Amino acid sequence: MKNKYLITSILLFLSLVSAWGQGTSIIDIDLSNDSYKGGITIDENNREYYIHGTYDIENQGVPTQETGYGTTAQNKAKAVIMVARGIQVKITLDKVNTKNFPEDAPYCALYADEAQRVELILVGDNSLAGGHDLPAICAPTGDGTELIIKGKGKLTAKGGIEAAGIGSRYSKDAKGTITIENGTIIAHGKGYGAGIGTSANSNGGTVRIKDGNITATGGDSGPGIGVSGTPAHANPPITSGTIEISGGIVNATGYNGMGAGEGKVGETVTISGGIISAITNKDGGKAINASSYVLPSGQNSAIIFLKEYNYSSIEGSIKGSMIDGNNVDITHYTIDRDYEIPPGYTLHIRRKQTLTIADGVTLTNEGTISNEDSGTIDGNGTIENNEDLKSDNTNIKVQLNGQKIKYKVNFQTNYPIDDGTNSTEYLSETDALRPGELTYTYYTLVEGWYDDREGGNQITKITGPMTLYAHWTENLIKTTASPATLEGTYATPLEPNELYDLSGLLAPDTYGDKSDYKFEIDGAAYGLTVNNDNKLCGSPNKATATSGAKIRIDISHVNCEKPESVDIPITIHPRTLTVTPRAEQILYKGEAPKYDTSGEAKGETAAFSGQLAIDSPTNLIIPGDLKLIDNDKFLASNYKLELTPDIPCTYTDKLPEEARVELGGDKKGEWYAGAVTFSAPPGFTIKLKEAEETGIQTKAISGLIASGEVFAASFTFSQEGTFDVTYLLKRDAPYTREYDYKATDIRLDLNAPTVTISTNNLGYTLTATDGKGSGVASVLIDGTSVQLTSDRYDGSGSEGLQTYKVTDHAGHESAGTFSLATPPPVYTVVIPETANATLTPSPGTYYYEEGDQFLLYLELDSAYSQSTPVVKANSRAITPNRDGSYTIAVYEDIRITIEDIIVSTARITDNKSRIRSSGGTLYIDTSAPLDVSITTMAGKLIRHSPLPAGSNHLYGLPAGFYVVRLSNGTTAKVGIAR
Repeated sequence: MKNKYLITSILLFLSLVSAWGQGTSIIDIDLSNDSYKGGITIDENNREYYIHGTYDIENQGVPTQETGYGTTAQNKAKAVIMVARGIQVKITLDKVNTKNFPEDAPYCALYADEAQRVELILVGDNSLAGGHDLPAICAPTGDGTELIIKGKGKLTAKGGIEAAGIGSRYSKDAKGTITIENGTIIAHGKGYGAGIGTSANSNGGTVRIKDGNITATGGDSGPGIGVSGTPAHANPPITSGTIEISGGIVNATGYNGMGAGEGKVGETVTISGGIISAITNKDGGKAINASSYVLPSGQNSAIIFLKEYNYSSIEGSIKGSMIDGNNVDITHYTIDRDYEIPPGYTLHIRRKQTLTIADGVTLTNEGTISNEDSGTIDGNGTIENNEDLKSDNTNIKVQLNGQKIKYKVNFQTNYPIDDGTNSTEYLSETDALRPGELTYTYYTLVEGWYDDREGGNQITKITGPMTLYAHWTENLIKTTASPATLEGTYATPLEPNELYDLSGLLAPDTYGDKSDYKFEIDGAAYGLTVNNDNKLCGSPNKATATSGAKIRIDISHVNCEKPESVDIPITIHPRTLTVTPRAEQILYKGEAPKYDTSGEAKGETAAFSGQLAIDSPTNLIIPGDLKLIDNDKFLASNYKLELTPDIPCTYTDKLPEEARVELGGDKKGEWYAGAVTFSAPPGFTIKLKEAEETGIQTKAISGLIASGEVFAASFTFSQEGTFDVTYLLKRDAPYTREYDYKATDIRLDLNAPTVTISTNNLGYTLTATDGKGSGVASVLIDGTSVQLTSDRYDGSGSEGLQTYKVTDHAGHESAGTFSLATPPPVYTVVIPETANATLTPSPGTYYYEEGDQFLLYLELDSAYSQSTPVVKANSRAITPNRDGSYTIAVYEDIRITIEDIIVSTARITDNKSRIRSSGGTLYIDTSAPLDVSITTMAGKLIRHSPLPAGSNHLYGLPAGFYVVRLSNGTTAKVGIAR
C-alpha cells in the first residue's frame, strides 16, 4: 500500500510537469500599454505569464475584468488581472504598479478567488492596491487551492476598505492556503481586515510562512496575520484559521499581533522557527490571540518577540513554555540554527537562565542582547555582535565577533556635601568613560573616574561590571601678588596698548581658564570702566596728586563661592595744555603777545594769570609770568603748561599812537602826478575819513570821498587839487584801538593841460589851461618857448606842419601838431539878369576860391514852363542834376549864360498826346493823366512812371535812342543828346 502511494505521487508529479510544459512561450504583458486598457483576464491553464508596467487608472481607465463578485452595477467587483476559475497559473510580477485606485470603489489589482493554484514570482519592487471589500491580491479560497508567493523581489499590498492586504475578499470564508516561501512582503489591511489573512466578515484559511521578510499590519480591528475581526459579541465567534511559521523574519502588528482579530477566538498558531514579532497596537489587544499554540520542539527553535499594548518596550525571549501568550519561562535553551536579532528588538537572558549557542551556529545581533539580569550565555557557537550586547556579569563564555560586550557600570557622583545622584550605563572596553559632565556648585569635577570614594585608582578601561566614583576640587579665585601699575593721562582715552587687562590679576592656578570672570571697580574709579573684554578703559577724570593712588577691583566668578579683591596702583598724569603764540605778531611798546590754547578737555575752558613776554634781542616769545588758574570745571592741577617754542614776533619800541602812515606816489616837487597811497604802519589798518579841499576861496568837504571806505592795509586818494586829508588808523586784532590823524596840503595833478588851437591861413591862436592842477609851466611851439597871456598865445608861421608841447608843474605834457597854409586864388562868377526865369542865387557877381563848387537853381515862369533852357558856363553847356539844379566847379572866372527859354505852346484840346526831345530833355504833352514806359532799342525798361495831364519834362536820361510808350497807345522813338 505504501508503494502504491509512492507510485501515485510520482505520476501526479509527472502530470504536473507535463501540464506546465504545454506552453511553448511565456506570455508577456505590459500593463501600461494601451492594448490592456481595462486590464487582462488569464484563462489559459498551466501557462506562464510575465507581467510588468504600471496600470494608472487616470491613463488606462478603470478595470473592466469581471470577477463575479457583486450583484449591482455599482458593486460588481472588477480587477486589473483576473485569473479564471479552476485554472493553475504561474505569474511573474516585475515592477508592477497600480496607481490612483480609489479605496471606496470595488476594484483590485489581482483577483484569483476561484482559481486552483496561483504562483507569484516577485521581481523588482511591486506595489498593488485594492478597493472596497477587496484585497490588493484576492487569494483562492476553495478547498485545496493555494496562493504561493516567492522570489527575491518586493511586494507592497494595500487592501481597500474592510479588506485584507493579501487574502480572501469580504464575506468569503477561506479554505485555501497562502504560502510565502521568500521575498520581501509588506501587507496592509483596513478596518476589520488582516494584513495577511481574511477580509471582514470572513473566517478560515491557512497562512504558511517558510522564509522571507514579512511585515503585516492589520486594520484598526484586524490582526497582522490571521482571521479578520468583528464587532464585539457577548459570545465571540470561534474561528477556524491556521498560522504556520517555520522561518523568516515576521513582524505582525494589529489589534492582535497574530491569530484572530478583535471579537474572535479559536485561531491555531504553530511556530517552529524564525524570528517572530507579534505586537498589539491597541489597549485590550494581545500579541498572539490563539486558542492553540504549537511550539518548537526537537531540533526546531524560534525566537519570539511579544508586545502587549501596555508594555513599555519590546520583550524578546527564548522560546519555551508560553504562558498567557506573553511570558516565557525557561531555565536553559540551546539555539540550534543561525538567527538574526532584527534592529529595534531586544533578546533578554533572565536571571538563572542559560542560553547555549550550539556548535557551528551564529547568532547575529542587529538589535540588543541583554544579559543584565545575571543570565548566562555559553556554547561553542558565535555571536556576531553588530550592535549592543549588555551584561552585568562575566558569564558570557562564547566566541564574540564585532562589537565588545557592554558591562554594567555604576557611576557614583560622590558630591562633596550631599550624596549626589548615581546612574548606570553599559559600556564596553572600547567605550570612552563619561567625561566630566557632572556639575556641583563651586566645585570642579576632577578628570577621570576612580575605584574608591576617596583616593583609589583612576579607571581608564572597562573590564567587567564595576562601580566608579567621581572626585571634586573646590573652585578658588587666585590673584597675583604684585599687580602692574595703570598709567594714563587726565581726560585722555586710554589707547589700546594702555588698556589694563584685568585678567592679568589672576594667578596661573586660578579656577578655570580665566574666562567668564567678572571684574568690578569698588570705590574711586577715576572715571574708568570695565569693558566687555575685562579691560579698564575710558578717560581718567582726575590727575593723581601723589603716588600711592589705587583702584580696588572686586573679582568674582559664577562658579566660585568666594570673591577676591585686588588694589591696582594707578598714576594719572596731568594733561598737557599747550599755549601757542600767534604767528607773525606785530607788537608795540606796552602790548602783550596774544596766543591760542589747545589740549583742554571737552567742556573745560582754560584760565590764566600773568602774560607772555618778548625776549630781547631775539624777539622770541617766552613764558613770562603766565600761569594756569582754576576756572569752574577747569582745575589747574589736572594740567601742565607748555609753550610752543621759537615763535618770533615783530617788536617796535614805541607806543602804538606814535605810529605814522607812509605816503606813496609819483611826486614832482610839491605835486603828485598820480594817486597818493596812504599805507598803514605795521600792525595797523587804515581808512579815509574825510578830505577838505583848500587853495580855493570857499572850502568844501567831499562826503563822497569817504563813502563806503573800510579799514585796509592802505587806501588810495585820487582827487585832483589841493586837500587836507583826515584818516583813521586801527590797531590789528585783538587790540583794535582807533587813532585819528590829518595830512595837510596834499596836492594832486592827475591830468595833462588842455590845449586848443585855431588857425587862419598862416596865423594861429593856442589856448592852454590846467584845471585844478599844478598849472602850465612851459609852452614850446616848433621847439621855441613862448609865454601865455591869460592862458593864450597868438602867433603866425610859415606854410606847413607846426608842433607844440605844453607841460604843467607836475610834469604832465600835452603835445601835438597843427598846419598853416597859403590862401588859394579867388575867381568871379557872374550870373546875368535872365527874363522869364527866377535864379538862385540872384543875378550878380560872386567870389569863390579855387576848387569851390557853385550851385545854380533856375525856376521858369509859368508861361515858359514848356521850355528846356540851356545853361552854359563860359559857353560850355552844363548838364542839369536830377532835381533840375546845376553844379559848376570854379577853377577860373566864369560868366553864366541861359538860352532856349521860349513861350509854351497852347494847351492840348484835341485829346492827343505828343512826344518830343530836345537836347538832354524829353517832353511829353498829354490831355489826361497817363503812364509812360521808356525802353532801350533792345527792349530793356529804363523808366516807368505816371504823368499828370499837361506838359511834362523828363531829365536825366543818358544819351541814346529810346522807345517811349504811353498807356493810351501813343508810341515814339526819340534821341537824347548830351
